[in-house]
Amino acid sequence: MLQQIIMALGAGLASAILFVVPAKGSALALALGLIAPLPLMIAALGQGERIGAATGVLGAAAIAIVLDPHVGGFYLITVAIPALLLCGMARRPVLGAPGYLLMACAVLATLLAWSGVALEALTYPSLDAALEDIVNRLTPIAASILGAPENPLSGLDPREFATWVALGMTPAAAAWGVAGLAINLWLAARISAISGQLPRAWPDLPATLRLPRWGFALLAGALAACAVAGLGRLLASAAVAALVVAFALHGLAALHALTRGRSARPAILVGFYTLCFALFPWPLLVAAGLGLADVARPFRRAPAVSIQPK
Repeated sequence: MLQQIIMALGAGLASAILFVVPAKGSALALALGLIAPLPLMIAALGQGERIGAATGVLGAAAIAIVLDPHVGGFYLITVAIPALLLCGMARRPVLGAPGYLLMACAVLATLLAWSGVALEALTYPSLDAALEDIVNRLTPIAASILGAPENPLSGLDPREFATWVALGMTPAAAAWGVAGLAINLWLAARISAISGQLPRAWPDLPATLRLPRWGFALLAGALAACAVAGLGRLLASAAVAALVVAFALHGLAALHALTRGRSARPAILVGFYTLCFALFPWPLLVAAGLGLADVARPFRRAPAVSIQPK
C-alpha cells in the first residue's frame, strides 16, 4: 500500500510538472507538455483506476497550491479525466478493443476542443467578440510572418490570414488532441507491458485496430453539420478534424497489416512516412481514406501476431 501511495504521489507530481512546463515557451517545453497525461496513464493502467484517480487528484492539488486553483481545475478536466476514462476502458476486454479506444480518443478530443469554445464564450460577451480579440492579437504576428519577401504567402492580407488561423484553432486542437491521447495511451500501455504490470495481453495493433462502423455515422453527421453557419459550423469542424485523424491512424494500421510479408514493405512504409513529414498533412488524408475504405469493406489482414514485450 505504501508503495502505491508513493507511486501515486510521484506520478501526480510528474504529470503536474509536465503540464506547467509549456509556460516556459521553448520548443522542448512544449513537447514535454504533450506527455503530461503519461505518468497518470502508467499509474492507472498498471495499478488500477483508484491509484490513477489518486494520481490525478494529487497532480491537480499540486498545481492548485503552487499556481492557481483554476489552473488545477483545468488540469483535472483536460488531462486527468480523459486519461482516466481511456485507461478504464483499456483495462476491460470489450471496451478496450483498439478501435473503440481510438474512437474514444476522437470523442474526448472533440469534447475538449468544444470546452475551449465554451470557455471563450464565458470569458467574452459573445463568440464574435472572442474571435475579434483573437484576430486583433494575431494580426501583428501574421503581418511579421507575411512581411518576409521570401514567404510565398506574402501577398495575403494579414488580418484575413489571422482570421483563418483563429477559425482553425479549434479544429487543430481537436486533431492534435486525438494524436496526443492515442500516443500517450500507447506509450503508457507499452511501458506497463514491459514492466509486467499491464493487466491484458499486448495487442497486435496492425491486425486488430479497426474503428467501429458507427464511426461513419459520426463523420457523416459532423460533415453535414458543417453546413450550419456560426457556432454549429465551428463545433462540427472540430468533430470532423478529430474523426479524420482517427481514420488516418486506422489507415496507417491497415497499411502496416497489408504490407506484412512483402519484400517491399520497408520501402513502402519508409516512403509513405517520409511523404507524411514532407507534405504534411496531405498524405494523412490518403491514410484516412484507406481507413474509411477498411471500415466500409474490411480488408483481409494477416492473423494477429502474439507479442510478448520484454
